[in-house]
Amino acid sequence: MTLDNICRFLSSINKEQIPQKVLEYGKLILADNFGVILKGTEMEESQGFSREMVSLFDQNGKSMDFLSRKKMSMLGAATCNSFYMRVLKYDDEFSPGMIHPGAAIIPPLIAFSEEKEVSGSTFLLGLISGYEIASRISESMMPSHYRRGFSPTLTLGPLGSCAALCVADNASLERSAIAMTITAFSAGGVRNDMDMQQVDLSPYESAVSCTRGIIGYMSSANVAVPVYDFLLPESSFVRNYSEDFDPEKINRGLGKSWSLLKTAFKYYPGDRLFQGPVHILIKMMKNNDLYGETLKELEVGVNSYIMEKLEESRKRGEKFSELERMLGMILRNQNLDILAVSGNSNHDSEIKDYVSKIRIYLDDECDDMYPEKWLSKVIFHTTDNRIISEKINWLEIVHPDRESLKKKFMENTSSLEGKRRIELWNSIMNVQSMETVRELTSIIL
Repeated sequence: MTLDNICRFLSSINKEQIPQKVLEYGKLILADNFGVILKGTEMEESQGFSREMVSLFDQNGKSMDFLSRKKMSMLGAATCNSFYMRVLKYDDEFSPGMIHPGAAIIPPLIAFSEEKEVSGSTFLLGLISGYEIASRISESMMPSHYRRGFSPTLTLGPLGSCAALCVADNASLERSAIAMTITAFSAGGVRNDMDMQQVDLSPYESAVSCTRGIIGYMSSANVAVPVYDFLLPESSFVRNYSEDFDPEKINRGLGKSWSLLKTAFKYYPGDRLFQGPVHILIKMMKNNDLYGETLKELEVGVNSYIMEKLEESRKRGEKFSELERMLGMILRNQNLDILAVSGNSNHDSEIKDYVSKIRIYLDDECDDMYPEKWLSKVIFHTTDNRIISEKINWLEIVHPDRESLKKKFMENTSSLEGKRRIELWNSIMNVQSMETVRELTSIIL
């Protein structure tokens, strides 16, 4: 039984069975998302959200809201910090499952660990376990789960956070099974990009979703719920969510091979689909001493899925798509203003002349290779008739090295003074030696 296999894994996992490279990758995941949360606190939307949540949730708790730096209830802190993590769409993702595991797992796990005084070593085990379960379950439901209009971060992400809390609290096999069952049938959510009148609700959805794993786990201590393997092919959970469910993607190699290692990071805020063209243009302008003023035309070759996204933007009446806005900002500034990207039209008047020179087209080679490869092409035509072109498979560079992630972390934590940024990075890299996770969060006070 799949649920039984999961719960046996959760109740028996220990650091001796986890390869060192998995432990190190888990710490990089923590560092990346910790930095993304802190950067997200700088957004105006986050500041308004924090004010409302501080007034809503109990402030006598032991868990920290990363924006106000106030202590709140576990549920309140997780809600706030998950919002900040998704507001820039700069957090990690597990592409085979179309899920953003960090937003669902890390804020609840941090809040729970602060409240319960969980050690750094146990915290890291919880993080790795939560990612492993969320990744495997989400991949097992694809691709029909996403095509049916569900958001895996909302529907399946809470199972990852519940799994993480089971490990962090050293839960028994039976309690883990009850907690996962409660969470499975209380989570849910549709993709808001299915609506042509879309506004980006990602951070709000994430904030609500992340609480379900906490509630599922905490309520399992006091309720008598019959354990039901909701991951059987004939279960209502599976039948409603997927028509191509494959339990072997969950069971095969669980505890021996690690799906977590396929977690991908973003170099830039915004939709994962647009990372390739953005990366090429920044690199191209830097390496060839190009400026927006020297642009005659910019051709961007993409796959049909990206073209569908652009068409959806036009149908919604948006002046520029997110990709056009990102490229326009790069042409104007030779770089990307992190805080000005996602869903932000405040700078459109400044970039409209640059965007008018951008032509995004369906490229046959890019389309033929998708989804096995996320190929993008950029051709920069200059006013003096030079042509500079480059292409990239984004999937080849979504796993940056430690130094690249450290650079991103330092940029995202710029609200902290220099010594504290370094201290925070070093502490995350040594989280397994901490007596409690509060030692980590106290650094940002």
